[in-house]
Amino acid sequence: DLNGVLDSAVLGGSVEFVTEVVFSGVGNANPDSGQLLITGINNSKLRLIVIDSVNVDILLDEDGDGIFEQTLNTTWVAIEAA
Repeated sequence: DLNGVLDSAVLGGSVEFVTEVVFSGVGNANPDSGQLLITGINNSKLRLIVIDSVNVDILLDEDGDGIFEQTLNTTWVAIEAA
């Protein structure tokens, strides 16, 4: 469970992050549940939803209108490699 603001020149300003559903898992394994919302410039949003300990959905609201226009189905391995 983590909430805060990250200010970064690399990101082009500040982003706010809020744990909407606490991340949980077993031992050193990737989380198997949880949800995180990141809000950036112009109210754009990224929502990360844990599907299980392997799979993650990333929803994108690029224009900040509150509608997530795109969903990316990915894995923890892909996120860790990025």
